[in-house]
Amino acid sequence: MRILNIMLGKKRGGLEQVAVDYCVALRSLGHEVTMAVAAGAAVLPQLKLLSIPVIEIPLAYRWNPLAGAKLRRLMGAADVSIVHGNRAGQLTAGVQGTPVIAVAHSRFFNFYPHFSALVALSGKMAAQHKEHGVPVTVVPNFVQAPPALPPRPAFRAPPVLGTMGRFSPEKGMDMLLDAVAALKAKGTNLRLVIGGDGKGTDTLQQQAARLGIADSVTFAGWVTDKQAFFDSIDIFCLPSRAETFSVTLVEAMAQGCPVVATMCDGPSEIIRPAATGILTPIEVTAFAAAIEQLAQAPAMAAALGAAAREDVLSRFDMPVVAAKLDALLKSVAPQK
Repeated sequence: MRILNIMLGKKRGGLEQVAVDYCVALRSLGHEVTMAVAAGAAVLPQLKLLSIPVIEIPLAYRWNPLAGAKLRRLMGAADVSIVHGNRAGQLTAGVQGTPVIAVAHSRFFNFYPHFSALVALSGKMAAQHKEHGVPVTVVPNFVQAPPALPPRPAFRAPPVLGTMGRFSPEKGMDMLLDAVAALKAKGTNLRLVIGGDGKGTDTLQQQAARLGIADSVTFAGWVTDKQAFFDSIDIFCLPSRAETFSVTLVEAMAQGCPVVATMCDGPSEIIRPAATGILTPIEVTAFAAAIEQLAQAPAMAAALGAAAREDVLSRFDMPVVAAKLDALLKSVAPQK
């Protein structure tokens, strides 16, 4: 099947990575996949390394009729098109005769009449989009889990926490810094590695200094070697105020990392509380208490990490989720 996968975000983040992952998953099933991206997109080097055919769309703004016309011509040559994000949804409006699957990465995703089907990342998101009158299928984001892992080593002294993501308010990095400071004030010694970047870098570094924990916090920048990152930490923390899914959380679980996350939408459907990780309310005191609990109980942490990995293999590994994508493609593709 000829698939046109459209993602017009220029930066790097979760949506952008998932769009690339779709190419890899669909190609593994034998489909012919082409990626349409905004000119100069940050994912271009990654797509080149993966040998994925790419078509760049100049000036891919929502109001640009030329960009929209080019996309619709490309869609006419595909059996099915997949759109990621509101910009791609709006620019492809008006296409006729070509099935379009829209992937709703956000609770703020807009519906357009040319969509043949919607992919929701969670059950809660699916319920939000059922009102549109097109089939909604829950297809979670996925990871390529390593097939085998050596046992994780004993906790370091002091234990090392890790987190990763954009430095924006909804990711809650400030709350994690507050939690580490509160624990250190109680005598619980920890180190923290923060992976990622964004406009909030200076603000977070200043906060760490103000809290007196700058010597215990490493800002690692954008993480390209995730295996090395997860190997370097003992507990993964996701202190988000809002998450529709969180691929990073699933990646940590796939590595057998014990995890602490907040009860926002995505993690609440990923983690099985007290079985594959710890979920807390979105506030500092509870999050700090969960970190302390794991830091002081390495055997429990190891058991949670091992169970988390097994759960990922059964629910979020690429072959498992790719089969769901394949069934969805066949349900909307023209019969030949």
